[in-house]
Amino acid sequence: MLTSKHTPNGTSPHFDNARLEQVIAHYQTQGDAVSLSEIVKLTQDRALTLIRFHKTTRYLGENELLSDIHYKLLKAVDKFDPARGTAFTFLSHVVTWLCKSCEEKETKICQIVVQGNLIPIDARKLPGLIP
Repeated sequence: MLTSKHTPNGTSPHFDNARLEQVIAHYQTQGDAVSLSEIVKLTQDRALTLIRFHKTTRYLGENELLSDIHYKLLKAVDKFDPARGTAFTFLSHVVTWLCKSCEEKETKICQIVVQGNLIPIDARKLPGLIP
């Protein structure tokens, strides 16, 4: 239990970086399905927090986004190198990349010419502009 000024009785950690790094290292050496399941379980709360922070649920449902994040994370877990950063940073990059790519796919951008300058317009804010 962690204690702080706001939670003097203690709280459980939101994200256990050391445990995740151990599980990833175990998976990278052993390659077992139990480790993959543990990785998904350990990263779920942080992934949901980032999905909500980026407000990506405007484009896809929370469960669909979480499923996509799990898929990307499981494909990328072999690339994790603790010498380059923490598991927390690794997970955050995977989730943030997916949230940003989801937003880019779903946002239609068009440009208009005003006095010789190209100006991007968010088509979501102008219904009927793009069929």
